[in-house]
Amino acid sequence: MDSKGSAFGGVRGGAPGLADVAADDDELATAAEAWLPTSDPVARAGILAILQRIADTGADPIAELREGLHRWFGPRDAVAMPPRTHRPRGRANAGLVFEPLYTLRRPTLWPQRPKRLPDELFSSWLWRAAVAAGAPPRQFARAALGPGCDDADRDVGPTPLRRLAQLTAQTVGHLAAGMLQPMPEATHEISSSLAESVVLLDDGFLLSRRGLRSARPSEPGAAILSALPPHRPYFRRAWRLAHVAVCPEHGCLLHDRCWRCDKQVAPLAQRSVDPIPRCLHCEAVLAEAPSSSSRAGPRQAALQELLLYLAIHIPAHQRTPHPEALRCRFGRALCGWVAEREAVVAGLFPASMELWFGNPADARHAEKLQMLAEGANPASLAAAARQKRHKANRTLSGKGAVHDNDIQQNAGRKVSVAARPLPISLDVVRPPGR
Repeated sequence: MDSKGSAFGGVRGGAPGLADVAADDDELATAAEAWLPTSDPVARAGILAILQRIADTGADPIAELREGLHRWFGPRDAVAMPPRTHRPRGRANAGLVFEPLYTLRRPTLWPQRPKRLPDELFSSWLWRAAVAAGAPPRQFARAALGPGCDDADRDVGPTPLRRLAQLTAQTVGHLAAGMLQPMPEATHEISSSLAESVVLLDDGFLLSRRGLRSARPSEPGAAILSALPPHRPYFRRAWRLAHVAVCPEHGCLLHDRCWRCDKQVAPLAQRSVDPIPRCLHCEAVLAEAPSSSSRAGPRQAALQELLLYLAIHIPAHQRTPHPEALRCRFGRALCGWVAEREAVVAGLFPASMELWFGNPADARHAEKLQMLAEGANPASLAAAARQKRHKANRTLSGKGAVHDNDIQQNAGRKVSVAARPLPISLDVVRPPGR
């Protein structure tokens, strides 16, 4: 029996053998010869089918199998590993000594593989990877994602994402956190990503060419900030969401088009290798856009805190009314210019929060949401909660009640003894002469 027959046991008992494998899969079958840990022909054919499915995704099947053996067997994975080839000993007057060599494996990692930043958009990371590889971003994205992917932040499925994670030595969840679609594998490392995940369930909050009144609705759109870091320019994930008109960190108004030619911004559409983000049409440096502060900065920060509270403290089945109320408040401004969205954000007054943010299903969250709408931060909420617990403990312990006005006057400090109501002595009200 030849080596192929010994590898798969031939066709026995109806089990498929190497005769059923196409000619272009002979290389895969030869490479898998030493990695099939059983002599059962049915099991070996099943393992080969799994390796072929992995190869169809573009990943290295042998590398996947090696990682799988470690996950399956743990410290005992050495038992399932192929035996090492020992170099034959030479003999006197035996002539040349030949040693069999394994076929060289293809590289499984990109030579240049920048890591995605915690708040970076997926397409922005892909643009930086193309620049690091010295390839035009437009061609690099087509080769990495395949045809038919118009929007890299929304059209990439789990299988290509897993392949990119393997090629760049990153986790699938880390790359999925930069996408603009809800994916269960996403691992959000910063609080802003959690806040953005609340509105991702509604497509109306996504910026696109269709939303920005363009004649080409197939390509994505993104907002930019004039204060791009010069040492590592990248696009934030929040800049593709329509409810973000002002940068919560810098308080500057975002630009949804090129500041010079008023054309759409699309990083992956660049046909030249340039480490500095430029306009596709007029070659203007996007980081040189004029910066202008916005009066809606505090309201944008308050809205960000409200969405973060929804993501952390309110269950998923109770969040739906809040994004719906926010979308109704923005109205047609979600499909308009950034100045229109800025005007809506500036008008999100705390007094009318129930109109633009909705009432929570659980009344226990109403007071905290109101405080966040007024500009409070999570630290203030924690301080208020500690103060309430302190008041309740003092009341239950019988050491005297603390009035509400005393709490307001002594917020953040211990209540003094003078603020407590003094007990009335009986000698004061006793009639004279007794």
